[in-house]
Amino acid sequence: MSITTLISDLGGVLLDFDNGIYERKLSIATGQPVHVVRAALNDNLLPELHLGNLTPEQFHRSVCARLETHLSLPDLAQIYSEIFTPKADTVSLLRDLQPRYRLCLLSNTNAIHWEYCLATYPFLSLFEHHVLSHELGTAKPEPAIYKRALKAMDAIPEECVFFDDVWVYADTATSLGMHGITFTTAAALEAELAGLGVRRVV
Repeated sequence: MSITTLISDLGGVLLDFDNGIYERKLSIATGQPVHVVRAALNDNLLPELHLGNLTPEQFHRSVCARLETHLSLPDLAQIYSEIFTPKADTVSLLRDLQPRYRLCLLSNTNAIHWEYCLATYPFLSLFEHHVLSHELGTAKPEPAIYKRALKAMDAIPEECVFFDDVWVYADTATSLGMHGITFTTAAALEAELAGLGVRRVV
């Protein structure tokens, strides 16, 4: 069966990110050591934010209480979001594939990062649908979020390729009947796609 649909992860595939950037900036802004900042956010706040169980406002209040700061929500959002660097080679590949294949984004993310990314990275308009953990209350590797992507694209698993830099997430896609690829580089992804008959417009 021919491939019709490409489903891509965001962070690690289209965007590099460094959580250490916001940890260091938040440490400076609050006067708290980096290890305190890291512990405060990673305890349960970030997982709950990614599942949409915390609103940005609730996240902000919790961070301020834990770090004993009066940092505003816009300032916190800016510090928390300025951690990304586009992976130009992957973006270029998908831009060249988009005329021939339908594109879907499937990401474990949160409302703060998503608002920032939408405003900052125009390439996100390449995707027909954005399937996001914080909007659905479920995240990879739970099968439900993959099935929501298939439903959004009105596609059957066998005609879809899913790629993610986390092998467990790619493996779950394979177990659901898709062609799962663990992303390493754009060149390696292009080679694996070519093996499935997926080639960019030249």
